[in-house]
Amino acid sequence: MPWLVNHCTQHHRIAMTPDMIVTTGSYTGMVFQKSAGVAHGELDGLPAVEFELV
Repeated sequence: MPWLVNHCTQHHRIAMTPDMIVTTGSYTGMVFQKSAGVAHGELDGLPAVEFELV
């Protein structure tokens, strides 16, 4: 995190503010769908999510 803050503020002149969200990517990689369908996901303690790919 210190590297990210220093890189943004010193090299790119971007202020890091408390309302910014920092993501780190995915360790699962990307999965490309071959056809339409419904995706459903659940994590303990969070509401379930669902979306349709058409």
